[in-house]
Amino acid sequence: YFSAGGKCWSSDGTEEGTVAFSDGHCTYFGSLGDTLFFATDSEDYGWELHSYDGSSEPVIVKDIWDEENGLGDPMDGIDPNNINTPQLWPISVNDEFLLFTARNESSNNELWRTDGTEDGTYMVKDINTNEDSYPSHFFPLDEDRVLFRAQPNGGNNRQLWITDGTEVGTYRVKDINPGDDALIDWFTKHNDQVYFMAKTGDYSDSPRELWTTDGTQAGTYAITNPADFHLLSPAVPLGDILIFEGHSVEYGEELYKYNPATNETSLVVDMEPGSDDSQISTKFIVGNDLFFTKYNDTTYAVKMYKTDGTAEGTSEFFLSLIHI
Repeated sequence: YFSAGGKCWSSDGTEEGTVAFSDGHCTYFGSLGDTLFFATDSEDYGWELHSYDGSSEPVIVKDIWDEENGLGDPMDGIDPNNINTPQLWPISVNDEFLLFTARNESSNNELWRTDGTEDGTYMVKDINTNEDSYPSHFFPLDEDRVLFRAQPNGGNNRQLWITDGTEVGTYRVKDINPGDDALIDWFTKHNDQVYFMAKTGDYSDSPRELWTTDGTQAGTYAITNPADFHLLSPAVPLGDILIFEGHSVEYGEELYKYNPATNETSLVVDMEPGSDDSQISTKFIVGNDLFFTKYNDTTYAVKMYKTDGTAEGTSEFFLSLIHI
């Protein structure tokens, strides 16, 4: 499902199976069973939550905010017409209900849930009673609980939260950066353990750190040391390790890895000897290897490499393009 040309579309990967099913932009996709849920704008309701089962026209689930946009009020300055904001998309919990962000005329942007019915669509918890809490970055911890970031009372202080879809089961896991924004982001899961990025210093210039959590305060802690390491990209599971781009004083910007078995963060390979930066990007997994591109300041070439997470297993794959 996607939005293009002012219409909502579905596709099965063929030309004949690619059809528009509704006028208007659509975004924030989620599903329960065979039913699609998404936000779309209409003249009657504004931006609101709709459902579509493929057999008829989409229908509004609930007019969350009469005469206003229940789902369309831009969150963190994000335009609701921009469909490239998956951090704000709903998440299904056990295929029983969806968690999403919305607001009504008496509340701010808060955590909501729906089972697809009007009566089953309601706010889970008013996390920030004074302003918007901006719940976002939903990520499953297990079958029943979801991690997310939110801003409680007390200013710009987005921290790690958890919910099971109930008010009492929605609470802050840990105040990672007291008094300031922890900038929770880049969730990933490896061997049933959740990893993410966070900051513990000044919002503007503190380094990004790799953290892990089991959903408890004691089980939420930093893996990398911000004194000598700075996380630069999401961690990608590769076999028994996590691999990511980072910066250290000794090696500069390079590929690094974290081994959960030894609790060690180490360099994969120093592609630009010394503290020079390697300018690595475009990372994806194929089989047992991670593929990435590297830009060369001297030749202006962008070459593709692959690695198995070891220095000896890192090699050039092919010349991909020349930068003009």
